Amino acid sequence: MEIYVMILVNVAIFIIGLFFGSFYTLARYRIPKSIDIVKKPSFCPKCNHKLGLLEQIPVLSYLISGGKCVHCKKKIDNKYLFTEIFTGIMFLIIYNVYNLGVIMLNLSEFRVLDTLSILSILRNTIYI
Repeated sequence: MEIYVMILVNVAIFIIGLFFGSFYTLARYRIPKSIDIVKKPSFCPKCNHKLGLLEQIPVLSYLISGGKCVHCKKKIDNKYLFTEIFTGIMFLIIYNVYNLGVIMLNLSEFRVLDTLSILSILRNTIYI
């Protein structure tokens, strides 16, 4: 059973890495151009079409759209795809090299009562 949990956790870590990679590409494009990276919604850099929710899914939306904007049909640069995949892989490497999976499994073996006790101890030490 533990192997299935580890696989699921690794897939989740990879997906989180993909989303961080997507944000990195957004920031890399917008910051030099002084475009807001938080409030302004995602858009096609060629036609300024506002991207829908499904068009913002890292890697998957690129593959489904064939690497082109759904609205203007112009090619989306491969560097966005590679950055997202590279970041997902780096998240996996960091997660596994530093044995974070072992720590997570060890923490999951705590009973709820033990976890609540530890949290209450931590809370008291922080506020005292």
